Amino acid sequence: MNIEKRLDFRDHILICNWNEKIPFLMDDLNSDSNTQKRACIIITDNVTSFPENITDNDNKKDPFQDTAIIPGKPCDTVALTRAGAEDAHTIIIIPDFRHPDPDNYSLQIALTIKDFVDEKIYRKKEKRIKEYYQKTFKNMNDKEKEELFNKLSDKEKMEITHRPRVLVKVVDSNNATHFDSYTITGINEVVCEKELGLRALALSSINHHSASVFNEIMTYDSNGSELYSVFIPETWYKGKTENEKSITSFPQICKKTYEVNGNTGVIVVGYIRMENEKANVLINPPAIRLKENKIKHHEKGDR
Repeated sequence: MNIEKRLDFRDHILICNWNEKIPFLMDDLNSDSNTQKRACIIITDNVTSFPENITDNDNKKDPFQDTAIIPGKPCDTVALTRAGAEDAHTIIIIPDFRHPDPDNYSLQIALTIKDFVDEKIYRKKEKRIKEYYQKTFKNMNDKEKEELFNKLSDKEKMEITHRPRVLVKVVDSNNATHFDSYTITGINEVVCEKELGLRALALSSINHHSASVFNEIMTYDSNGSELYSVFIPETWYKGKTENEKSITSFPQICKKTYEVNGNTGVIVVGYIRMENEKANVLINPPAIRLKENKIKHHEKGDR
């Protein structure tokens, strides 16, 4: 664990705030092959509460070994700048229980991050247009700005408009509705630990051992089974050749996935339809037609 003054990371994981459950979060992040390759940064003004010499009981490894710490408040743009928040892959906002209303403080952080990223994107657009067209935003209206921006390549536009995924853990499920509007808050997903726990208990009381199944799926290790979401390949929609039919329904995706990944134990359990940056999750749906470029499918497979 290193306390840093300035960082130059991209595509990293940024954690806002600190509480005693973060070591468990870090264990899971370090266990997954996708996230363990990403740098991890924590912004907190509660650095003195960090435990020393945290080790995993099995591997004797410090889960914070490759983690950098930015001392400061997550709602401070100086700390967000030092942590490279606009270039992060994912931002996770954890409740800070030192505050009388942790959920309200988390919402304040999320709104600050959205404004911060909005400003960074605007500046990157302005800089690129000035470089390419020798024009500045000063005397241009919004329509003119977008017309010039849309002339850039798709790759350049994606790089400029990149937004980190923002995940928030709320304490009170009644507050979750305040985090729902993506256009206002910039939050992609909200998780309530208490609500998930109660639902697992209810389902396990109806279908015995369901809680154990959830625990196994949600534990990331080298031997377990986990949930993953990946984009459906474009060739599956359009077909590789003129004679090959495109895939238009969920059962066809299940069949195709088994043909491609049958030996890996991958099982398709549902798909995600993105609507205004919010995920509409459909598990084992009926034969509904899919929308091109809007769907991800979930895999439950051995790692």
